[in-house]
Amino acid sequence: MNDEHRKDTSFYLSVEQIKTVKSYKSYLREIENNGYQNLNIVIDEKTETVKIYTPELAVILTSKVLTAINQNTKTETQINGWDYLDTYNEAYKDGEQYFEREFKVSPEIIYGKNAELYVKNIHNNFFHIVHKTTFEGWNYVKNNWPLILSHKNIRDFGYFSGIVNKVEEQIKKHLTLFTNFDKCEHNSLPQQSDTNKEIEPFNPEIFLDQYSYDLFLFLVDEYATSKRPKQFSQLFHWMQRQNFIKPTTGKKYQKFVRERFPEMVAKFSRIDIRNRDEITTLNELRKKFNSLN
Repeated sequence: MNDEHRKDTSFYLSVEQIKTVKSYKSYLREIENNGYQNLNIVIDEKTETVKIYTPELAVILTSKVLTAINQNTKTETQINGWDYLDTYNEAYKDGEQYFEREFKVSPEIIYGKNAELYVKNIHNNFFHIVHKTTFEGWNYVKNNWPLILSHKNIRDFGYFSGIVNKVEEQIKKHLTLFTNFDKCEHNSLPQQSDTNKEIEPFNPEIFLDQYSYDLFLFLVDEYATSKRPKQFSQLFHWMQRQNFIKPTTGKKYQKFVRERFPEMVAKFSRIDIRNRDEITTLNELRKKFNSLN
């Protein structure tokens, strides 16, 4: 391993370049068919198998020569993806061990009164809770890859991929227990995309216009229902800064949220606590909303 990797230099990788690598299409087909790509890694004459969930990451870890931009020097250089295999493998095993340690299933859980709570806890971690990154849920590794390559980023992807593997093993072993694993409680809330219902008119006391209200409903579904209820407050402050919510409407907004989404806020005494907000996440979700309309 060269000095640049020892220092964990960050490298920018081109999406276009990754997709031109010959193995990309075969990895893509494998992942589309099976949900993952198995990768065998030989360590001390012993073969260990890990799963990779995106063709882009599979290309990175199996390519000896990739052109990248050194983030420190801003110069073009050649890197060897194999240099990151050990990092991914070690983190992958750490992720598996974490899940086995913290979420080990037992007969008491499977057949006990806490079975539903156990599944819900894993569901929230798998789909909603933000873990170390700006992505929600352990399963972010299924739809993303490290555009900025570093051992730290590869370690994160390896770690959460190991967890995802263990979750899916658990589901296969206990199909009945996990029957509704991928169902979200907030899916039953009114959705702007429901063609069988008219879009609820916006509240003129709070929202600037119909677009603002439609955007609010979209962000509630995509952002505020991620089992982090204080995000209702984050949503308010962000929308107010973007001029989607009228000034000095904080109390009316609180009342509106409590009445409109009682199931989601009933167990919390406050929804007006302002935390650090993932502004980037909200900006990206707004772009997504605009692209759908």
